[in-house]
Amino acid sequence: MAINKLTSRLLKSAKKNGFGDIMSDSEFAIIPYYTPLKSILLNLLFSAKWDGGIPAGRLSMPAGPKSHGKSMIAYDCAKTFQEQGGTIVLFDSEFASEREALENLGLDSKNIIYMPLSNMKDENNELSLTYQFIHLMKDIEREDKVMLIFDSMGGWISKGTIANAEKGNTAMNMKIASEKKELMSLINSLVGLKGIPCLVLNHSYANVGGFGSQSEVAGGGALFYPSSIVEITSKANLKVRDESIGTIMTAKVYKGRLAREKSVAKFAMHYEHGFLPFYGLDALALEGGYIEEEKIGRSTVYKYSSVVKSTKEITAGKINYFLPEFNEFWSELFKCSDFGVFLNDVFAYGSNKQIRSVIKVD
Repeated sequence: MAINKLTSRLLKSAKKNGFGDIMSDSEFAIIPYYTPLKSILLNLLFSAKWDGGIPAGRLSMPAGPKSHGKSMIAYDCAKTFQEQGGTIVLFDSEFASEREALENLGLDSKNIIYMPLSNMKDENNELSLTYQFIHLMKDIEREDKVMLIFDSMGGWISKGTIANAEKGNTAMNMKIASEKKELMSLINSLVGLKGIPCLVLNHSYANVGGFGSQSEVAGGGALFYPSSIVEITSKANLKVRDESIGTIMTAKVYKGRLAREKSVAKFAMHYEHGFLPFYGLDALALEGGYIEEEKIGRSTVYKYSSVVKSTKEITAGKINYFLPEFNEFWSELFKCSDFGVFLNDVFAYGSNKQIRSVIKVD
């Protein structure tokens, strides 16, 4: 479709007075790249793309109670980002990061800029998160391969909180919510302008006696800014024949501009192998008609249905389909069918697919 006369006239003004452009040509209207997470279902929750993940130029927020895998999601993404040649900037407001622990996870500590800051604003600029963030961003070019991680929003302290503590005043600082909103707005705008990925970790809490969801993400008005908020709502033991081998987390899209809100999925972290790429895909593959169950002796296995055009006869055990020994089964499924397209449709806006496995009802 051609540009109409009114659009053309307004475009001249936009380009003359700023860096506006028609949306079809604007570099700010597209996501330049994604950093994939190891779990395919986490990729779908954050981006509605099975091979997507954390989008550049957007602010993404993993949220949940303590010890529910928020930091592990961030570090998993950071590891992949470093493998692609990127630099990590870690703003640690909780002083919770430990060099050896991160190195054991496969991160390169020599390519992490570590900034242990919790004061959103401070008269001493060396301690001011806002001041340090603004000046760091001035040195980042749009083409630079940089990822920001804030761990976490719950640890941010306001000037009012500091002043009250110095005076021995235990009263709650009522301005902290608005200061967090201001900082989130600043982070969001600069991340968009620079076109870099950003993760802000956050906490959630039980909605005791409230209506609707059983849990709530902390932050109030600050939650307006992230493009994606994925809340981890629960965790359980991952077992195979009564042996505990890891942790299962249930997550939902608390807020989504890319993936459908209230979409829900389970992902798993193995004690030895980390996040399991294909965990949770069996229910979707069964419901979509891509795999079938077959009884072989006393065991039940998954096999390809007729829609999968593979020449290989591969099966995966129903009880342990997610283990690395069955990775070929899933890789071949993606290669020889439109299963990836199906998954994207299930999680994206604008699709009429309603899959029981991912619909969340509060």
